[in-house]
Amino acid sequence: MDVMKFAVLGAAAAVLALVVKNQRPELALVLSIAAGGLLVMLCLGQLEVIVGFVRDISNRYGISEDYLGIAIKVTGIAILADLAVQLCKDAGESAIASKVELGGKTAMIVLALPVIESLLTIVSGLIL
Repeated sequence: MDVMKFAVLGAAAAVLALVVKNQRPELALVLSIAAGGLLVMLCLGQLEVIVGFVRDISNRYGISEDYLGIAIKVTGIAILADLAVQLCKDAGESAIASKVELGGKTAMIVLALPVIESLLTIVSGLIL
């Protein structure tokens, strides 16, 4: 999607939510969440481009798709966790937002453990 259209849609939704917030605050929150969901759905189309690029890089440079897949998954976790954190903050739940952030960070570390192990194996082979 064109960045300009994306930005205009986001700004329009924000202004609409601001206007509605004075009359019906609960409706403004629903509108904000719905607009955020729509914007995320519009981003999903770009996922094909990213996956294709990663596969091309993997084939071109002989990098294992497993490692690149882990990098993409970690990035996805970071994006989803950040989205959830922002939704929690918009709802006024900063305590829950911090726990979601912690959960996202631990999920990324767990997912990256095989890469860390491979790096340690390479480093220990160079040292010894």
